[in-house]
Amino acid sequence: MLRRLATVFLFTTLLILLTQPPPAASTVVLCHLNESSALLRFKHSISKFLFPGALSSWQGNGSDCCRWQGITCHSVTGFVIKLQIPYVTDGHIVGSIDPSLFELKQLQLLDLSGNGFNGSIPKRLLELTNLTHLDLSDCRFTGQIPEELLGMTWLISLNLSMNDYSVGLQLQRPNLTTLLKRLDQLQHLQIGDVEVSMSGRDVSTALLSSPSLQKLKTLSLSNCIIVGPLLEEPFLHMQSLSHLDLSFNNLLGTFPPNIFLLPKLETLYISFNIELAVLLPPRNLTRSVNIRHLLLSSIGELSDGPLVPSNPPSQPRLEVTSNTMNGSTLSSCTSTRISVRNLSSGNPPGLIPEGLCSFSHLINLTLAHNSLNGTIPTCFSCLSSLEWLDLSYNHLSGSIPSSLFTLPSLILLDLSYNMFSGSLPKFYNPSSNLTILLLDNNLLSGDISFFMHGLPSLAVATLSSNNITSIICPFYLSRQKTLKYLDLSNNRNLRVEMSDSNNNTSMMNPSHNNTSMMNPSQLEYLNLRSCDIQSFPTFICELGKLQFLDLSSNNIEGKISACLWGITGFRLLNLDHNKFDGFQEPTNTTRAIGARLSLLSVSSNRINGMIPTFLCNYIAESVKLDMSNNALTGAIPDCLCKVSHLNLSNNQLQGQIPNGFNNIQLIDLNSNILTGTIPKSIASNITSLKSLNLGNNKLEDAFPGWLSQLTKLKVLVLRSNRLYGPIFTIANSLQAFPALKIFDISSNHFSGTLPHELFEGLKAMMQNGSEDIYVDNDVFSAVYVFHLFNVSTYFLLQGEIEQTIKGNDRPITSIKGPMNIVDMSNNNFTGEIPEEIGRLKYLHGLNVSNNHLKGLIPNSFDNLLQLEWLDTSHNQLSGPIPEGLADLTFLSILNLSYNDLQGRIPQGKQFSTFDESSFKGNPKLCGAQIEKTCYTGGDGDKEAMNKRDEEMQGWKYGSLGIGFAVGLMIITLPLVFVESVANWFWDETDKMIEFLLMQIGPSKFGKRRNT
Repeated sequence: MLRRLATVFLFTTLLILLTQPPPAASTVVLCHLNESSALLRFKHSISKFLFPGALSSWQGNGSDCCRWQGITCHSVTGFVIKLQIPYVTDGHIVGSIDPSLFELKQLQLLDLSGNGFNGSIPKRLLELTNLTHLDLSDCRFTGQIPEELLGMTWLISLNLSMNDYSVGLQLQRPNLTTLLKRLDQLQHLQIGDVEVSMSGRDVSTALLSSPSLQKLKTLSLSNCIIVGPLLEEPFLHMQSLSHLDLSFNNLLGTFPPNIFLLPKLETLYISFNIELAVLLPPRNLTRSVNIRHLLLSSIGELSDGPLVPSNPPSQPRLEVTSNTMNGSTLSSCTSTRISVRNLSSGNPPGLIPEGLCSFSHLINLTLAHNSLNGTIPTCFSCLSSLEWLDLSYNHLSGSIPSSLFTLPSLILLDLSYNMFSGSLPKFYNPSSNLTILLLDNNLLSGDISFFMHGLPSLAVATLSSNNITSIICPFYLSRQKTLKYLDLSNNRNLRVEMSDSNNNTSMMNPSHNNTSMMNPSQLEYLNLRSCDIQSFPTFICELGKLQFLDLSSNNIEGKISACLWGITGFRLLNLDHNKFDGFQEPTNTTRAIGARLSLLSVSSNRINGMIPTFLCNYIAESVKLDMSNNALTGAIPDCLCKVSHLNLSNNQLQGQIPNGFNNIQLIDLNSNILTGTIPKSIASNITSLKSLNLGNNKLEDAFPGWLSQLTKLKVLVLRSNRLYGPIFTIANSLQAFPALKIFDISSNHFSGTLPHELFEGLKAMMQNGSEDIYVDNDVFSAVYVFHLFNVSTYFLLQGEIEQTIKGNDRPITSIKGPMNIVDMSNNNFTGEIPEEIGRLKYLHGLNVSNNHLKGLIPNSFDNLLQLEWLDTSHNQLSGPIPEGLADLTFLSILNLSYNDLQGRIPQGKQFSTFDESSFKGNPKLCGAQIEKTCYTGGDGDKEAMNKRDEEMQGWKYGSLGIGFAVGLMIITLPLVFVESVANWFWDETDKMIEFLLMQIGPSKFGKRRNT
């Protein structure tokens, strides 16, 4: 009875327990307060660098941290076991990892990739004894990988790749061998860009000694400085390997062919091993290969070879870039062999090998930059799985096969920069997926409108620099419902319809007389640069979604159409290098265009008169405005002070510079007729202004020393004005002009000495800075590309900068890379050249000519190893030319003329390239360059020998005379004692000696008087 009751009781209890609802999830996974606090402290340590909205769920208001972004907690204990916050910072250096992170003792997975952590990898990671997956890739860690990290023997996955922002990481002490031995549980190892510095044989040996060799699934050793051949043996034991990356090394010999047959290998990257020979399996064995992603760009040789059959096939993915290819021709897709040989960049150009067609499941094929010639094989039509085909930058010719446009999976086709000719292909049943078509820089012709109409999914089309002759008008554009980007620039014979034509519309489709209105164009980018357009195409104003328009470098006359100001989405409008003579003033004053406009360029036209004030209604604070190289007159409107970049150079503007600048980044008012002083409002925001060019005006003011506090000012040009007084700075001498790269105050009335503190502050010229000043000649299309991919970018619109070189003003219109210049010529400076200039070791040009400088050329100039031109002419410099100047290998222009330099001109090396004009006007110089021998050393010895020869020649004639006199005296000696005869003898002897001295004297002393 009791047993029955006990059984009933247990059954009832169990039934009650089973029918109870499960506990709420929040009661199980509610995170621990100490871990929540640690996470908040970690967030605070990087809060200044977080992207907007990143980690916004991390709040300290009692919320459950297990629900925060990137956090995973254990379902029972509530401990944080996963922290995954990749790429949450903005790219700036964050600093070291905050110690609060190491309080998460139960952490199993840590992913901090793509953030700006720097310094050494923290040794305290060893405290996380439950951590099995660690990803610190794409950070900024440097130095040797700590040995403590190798003590984490429980690691399953380790990713330290892409830490190469400066010196990067090293794996040398301990090395790769030690790592593979100690981390015996590893399945995924990615250390790309880590400096391993081992031979291929040693890497193979290290793999062979690894206890986890058979467990490895991922091995990435890209760009690890591995040199020499690999051994095949360790790879044959890697039966679990699915991803192998050995690209960007210097592997030699033959790549072990049986690696292709590893049963689980799906991804193989061995690109950019330019001397590596690779054997591909012949077609009858490709079904034994399971590789899906195969990248073979820039290798030494690629060919088929005998491989052992393995498992059934899987689709490969191939990329072959930067190679020169030769191969045998296969007649069809069913050919039985692959022959792809000699893919090294140095081999002779060849044909596209048809053997590639045997990869019937190919997804990505890139053969760019290979010097390939001939035609595209017809068998490419068999690549039905192909999604990406890039044959750009070759010498391919002939017609484009229409079959390419019918590949069902094709998304991108890039045939740009080749020699394809003939009409654009006609095709039937086109690919419904082709989205990006790049055919620019070929010799194609034909009707683009019908061609593009057959591609219903086309979004991007570039056909610039061809011979396209078809008509472009709204009707054609309206038929492209998906087209957003169209580049037809540099087609000089392109016919552009000025406005929508009902005749054209009815001709093409009589039932649709207003097609462009029924199907509004989706076009956002239109480039018609350099198409020899004569009149403004007003149909553009019907493209309501247009954001980027380039009509530059045409021959468009008349006024700039007012209809442009009604397109609300404009971002960039480029009308420069035309024949516009003014603006049509819009009737609607609503601010439409300016809401998103970032660049407006009307430079190099014929626009005259005053700057129209209505522009102020359409220009926002972020606009880059370029109205340079016109015939504008009058004063500069105050409203233009609000733009971010202002270029009004090379006009005829008058009056004073406005005083209302705020956050402007660039001001170029060069070559106008501006008067008055330089307004201090320019420096109202010391962190905004980057370039200031006020040269070639009539400004009268003292040197604006207050500009020295601008921390980002890179260009300062004040040349050819009426500025006066000494040069001074108001910032600390070590902080004055810290970012300046171009400093030009030439042709003014400045006086005093060259200040030492000025050159001590030019820090940007003392180091090789990463932010270079440049002129981007194709800003327009570049900005759109960045816009497409939602990538922020910065463009510094820069006008011409003149530099005085050997007395001639030369414009610098394109500064590619760093260019550091100091020009203080044509002033009234006195004193000596400061030694501190020698500290500007990245200085490229120095001009202090036409002043009143004295003293020596500093020996510290030996340190100016990047110097390209030096002009110290027309001063009163003295002393020798420093020998070290001859070692400046980049020095191509030198002018030391018209000083008081003396001594021997340095010989050889760079100085052998300079002629007499570099040294004339220095009478005390000697040397081969001026064909004047020196007294001592080298050519000086030759001159000394010549002098001695001349003196010996004089004594030769004297000796003959003396010998004659002695002989005569011996004969007549007895007569001396006769008084009458003696008087006559001594008179004649005196005359003889006087004659001899006259003969010797001029030859010995005359040349010295003439030197």
